[in-house]
This record gives sequence, structure tokens and C-alpha cells, in this order.
Amino acid sequence: LGVAEFDAAESRFAGVIDTTTAPLNLAGRSVYFWASNGSDLTKGPEWLLLTHPSWLWPQASASAMTPAITWTSSDALSFVLGQVSGQGLRSSSVRPVPVPQGQWLAKFFQTNPSSAEPGADPDGDGMSNSLEYFLGSDPSKASSTVQPEVHLDAGKIHLGLNRNPYAVGGFILKSSTDLRTWNTRTVTPVMDRPDRLELSLDKLPGEPAAFFRFELHEESE
Repeated sequence: LGVAEFDAAESRFAGVIDTTTAPLNLAGRSVYFWASNGSDLTKGPEWLLLTHPSWLWPQASASAMTPAITWTSSDALSFVLGQVSGQGLRSSSVRPVPVPQGQWLAKFFQTNPSSAEPGADPDGDGMSNSLEYFLGSDPSKASSTVQPEVHLDAGKIHLGLNRNPYAVGGFILKSSTDLRTWNTRTVTPVMDRPDRLELSLDKLPGEPAAFFRFELHEESE
């Protein structure tokens, strides 16, 4: 029946549909929304159908009305299958459509393509464009640098890594006690979302020190 355009200034979609014009007779009927992020290659083509028992078409009116439906959402990488606020809901993590490294980097340097080389570091933050692609940081802004997280709690070592959900690639975790010899560690993630990885390891008794690093590598689609 209509398209709601995104208002960047107010961070919302808004649209108007006239229900008084024949042959529409929608008063009291359920309202459904199809949401899509369009052709934005940084997100991938995604569609989501939304409805709720309280979302009903209003009675015909010639006067201005306040919005009958308001829905807000932050960036999310999960979807819910079932009726909103209903019983028996199932949620699942989903991976967005991958965006190749060259295509992802190109959007940051449209006026200066030479800065989009994988090995370049145009923002001078010490991280190559290729690494920023895997981590999801902005390769044109030094302030957006992403760093791994580590802390010790109750004898366990907890590691965290924010990553680019649209990157084509994976990781290998390695550990060392002297920063010279590195060994691959096989650990089942505590959290394995497309945009974040969290791991938990037991601290070995008598181990004087422990160092960890993530080796990121590109995979074929």
C-alpha cells in the first residue's frame, strides 16, 4: 500500500497511507510491515516481516492522527520466528550476506580509491585495511580502532573479540608463555555471534604467564 522512507535526521521510517479512499476498507484489520535495508552492501539484502496483535488499521478519519504504530530497533543480527510477544518464540543468530574485502573497503574511500588497498593504513592507527575489514572498524578513522579483550575471573581466562559480521573469514586462536613459541588452541566459543566472539579457558596451574593472539584469515565464499 505504501513505502515508508528513512528519515536520517530523526533515525526513523515514516509514511502516510490514506484509508478513506475506496475500495480500501481496512479498519480493524491487522497491519504488517516488511522491513528491508535495500541495497546497502555493508549490511547485505535482508528482509523482516513484523506484526503485533495491537497493530490494527484505525477508523477512517479526515483529521491528522498520531502514529498508530511505533517500532524502534538497534542494529541486530538475530531474528525471531513466531508472533511478536507470543508464546513459543524461537530466536536464532543469522549471518548477513558476506561482503568481499575489496567491496567493503571501497565504500570508505570513494574519492581516493588508492587508499583502499588491503595493506594500506590511511588513518595511521597501526592497523592495515585488511585487519580493519575483519574487525569491522572504520579504516578511515583512527578513533574507531577495535582491540581484543582479556580478563581473569575465578581461575578462568576470558577473551572477547568484536568482529565484522560481513567479513568473509575466520580466526585461529594461539597462545604462548614466552611470546616466542605459539601453539594453536582449540576452544569452543562461549558466544559465537557474527559480530562478536567470546572464549573461556582454564588457567593452567603453575603457568607463569599466558599470552594470546587471534590470527585472522580470509576464506573463500
